[in-house]
Amino acid sequence: APLIIGTELEYPPFSFLDERGEPAGYNVDLTRAVAEALDLDVEIRIGPWSEIRSALEAGEIDAICGMFHSVERSRRVDFSPPFASIHHAIFVRRTGPVIRSTEDLRDREIIVMRGDIMHDYVLENGLVAEPVVVDNLREALRLLASGEHDCALAAKLPGLYWSRELGLTNLV
Repeated sequence: APLIIGTELEYPPFSFLDERGEPAGYNVDLTRAVAEALDLDVEIRIGPWSEIRSALEAGEIDAICGMFHSVERSRRVDFSPPFASIHHAIFVRRTGPVIRSTEDLRDREIIVMRGDIMHDYVLENGLVAEPVVVDNLREALRLLASGEHDCALAAKLPGLYWSRELGLTNLV
């Protein structure tokens, strides 16, 4: 039986569906290369992050390619050595509040993706009692651009991709 490895949907350039509807991206390519080098049979499952994370914790899949490490997560999941350094960013409207530090986030209306490392970060650091939770980064940035809430916390590259792809010129 193949090892079932999950990855996140709509998280370019790391993981996404290509024009044929097949899993693609950096995490997928790396997983396939490792599997080939080790002569492993793998099946890559792609889906919404919260579903992939839940499937791993429930034992329905064997691994995830591209999960951000945290102390809290390492209590439930074993991590390989890191293979990439990913930066996160605070996305705001050009006309929105000035946010330059973590302290500036306190008690703001913060949009995060359900189950994402930024969701964990906001809760673990008590920045707000209840962040605004959405299912994917595209939805988070659209909501912010529409004038709702103060900021969105997300990985920088996927955030910049969706801002450009959706033509959200009022976000920085």
